[in-house]
Amino acid sequence: MTDLERFVELYRSFGIECKVFIEGSDCERRIYLSNMSFDYATTSDKFGGYIMFSEITFDIDGRFIGQGFWE
Repeated sequence: MTDLERFVELYRSFGIECKVFIEGSDCERRIYLSNMSFDYATTSDKFGGYIMFSEITFDIDGRFIGQGFWE
């Protein structure tokens, strides 16, 4: 099981279905989490904070690269 699959399964176990996007010339996989509604973001009333936004990046093979947090 890849890091991406484990991440998606963890959030699914909390009742949150992650949207996964393939982006860039290197085909990275990205998940965007937010407490505000964006077409491309996974949103949930379980996310709190002041205009919270996070980007989780995985490589083409599903290995975790990093995570950023913004408000």
